[in-house]
Amino acid sequence: MKLVWQAVVISMSFIFSIKVHAQIQANGDVDVLNVALMNEDRYPYFVKPKLGSPEKGVYIDLLNEIGEMTGIRFQYHFFPQSRVRHLMKYQKMDVEPGIAKEWRTELLELENSVYSIPLYRTSEVVIYRRSHFESPPNTLSAFKTLTSCSVLGFYDVNIGGSDKDSITENNSTKMLEMDRCDYMFMPLVIAEAKEINEQLIGVTKPMKHFDLRIRLTKVNEGSLPKINEAIKFLRSQGYITQLFDKYKKLGES
Repeated sequence: MKLVWQAVVISMSFIFSIKVHAQIQANGDVDVLNVALMNEDRYPYFVKPKLGSPEKGVYIDLLNEIGEMTGIRFQYHFFPQSRVRHLMKYQKMDVEPGIAKEWRTELLELENSVYSIPLYRTSEVVIYRRSHFESPPNTLSAFKTLTSCSVLGFYDVNIGGSDKDSITENNSTKMLEMDRCDYMFMPLVIAEAKEINEQLIGVTKPMKHFDLRIRLTKVNEGSLPKINEAIKFLRSQGYITQLFDKYKKLGES
């Protein structure tokens, strides 16, 4: 039965791709969209290209698959996170994947952004220094007097106390280990991929959830319908879940 289902999925994907490629040939052109990514690895989401090895990760594979299905060619560019936000805000780049609408609330970000349907729902955990707690914390209020590390451009904790900005989850984890901050939010999939010093650092149950989407600049709104159709199809086949499973098995190294 499993083999029959796999055959059905492959056939459906093949038919979908044939229709898309026929449309591309009829139109005679291919859209090129420039993707802005942080210039620090965020495994399993994405890893920068290295000598002899191209960029890789869940978002890279997903966008490449969407490109195959829609006739869009995605080109990847890596910048500091503040630069990513600036370029997207002023529509100098085209795509920022894996973004929740709640994270982009400046006026120009609201005016110049459109979003795909959700790719998936992320779970965010808190990683924290165990020395601050006699027993594992299970509510956000437990952290209100402590100092947080926030990764620029993503969920701002804003529980209370003080906050220190960081560039990536890797930097924040090091800051925790060095006792420069007390806790931080982190996507569960990133926490699971990391080698965390469990004697020093604890991990809570999921505390927040976000619908992550592909963010496009307003000028690319015309590409949204076919991107959404591709996402809808890939979600129905469990493709995105399979990508996370794939990179979880491969590991960060």
